[in-house]
Amino acid sequence: MRFEERKDSLLKQALDIRENGEVYSGFEKEFFSLVESVIIDMLEGDDSFFGQFLVRIERSIRFNITWPLATVPRMQGFKMYFNPLLFLQCDKREMQALFKHEIYHIMYGHHERERILKQKYTNITVNLSLDISINQFIKNLPMDSYKLERVNKEYNASLKEDEPIEIYAEEIEKAIKARLSQSIKDEKSNDL
Repeated sequence: MRFEERKDSLLKQALDIRENGEVYSGFEKEFFSLVESVIIDMLEGDDSFFGQFLVRIERSIRFNITWPLATVPRMQGFKMYFNPLLFLQCDKREMQALFKHEIYHIMYGHHERERILKQKYTNITVNLSLDISINQFIKNLPMDSYKLERVNKEYNASLKEDEPIEIYAEEIEKAIKARLSQSIKDEKSNDL
């Protein structure tokens, strides 16, 4: 069976699982077989570094995460969680890009940096800052991924490429506060 057919079949099963709450026997095995085929393509192509990295990461399924992938640090390394409903909506190149995204977070110590930044900034600011700091270097990400252009447009910001996360966080936080302040002013003027 071709990759797309396998992916579509698994997505249908994942939708059924969400509907009836019953996990089909063999679903997890089939799902991770598809994931492994994506990793093998990376190993055999230009992304062998990322493929090697992925071979060593423990994997699990969680239908309740809000992104296709999430990686959590553990004592023995990292564990990568997959939401099949979201992951299976991606094509193979987007899946590979998502893997790169997660590996860059690990390589740049973002899990520790996130903890520190969240002492000063809001969750949305920190998450956007971490994501755009690496997404600007990854091709083929899903359309809804945050990149510099999108954040600049949505938050009326002027972020530049290849800046430190702390600069992004400071600028995004300012933009969010300015937007909130403008919204409050608009509400007051509408009440008059």
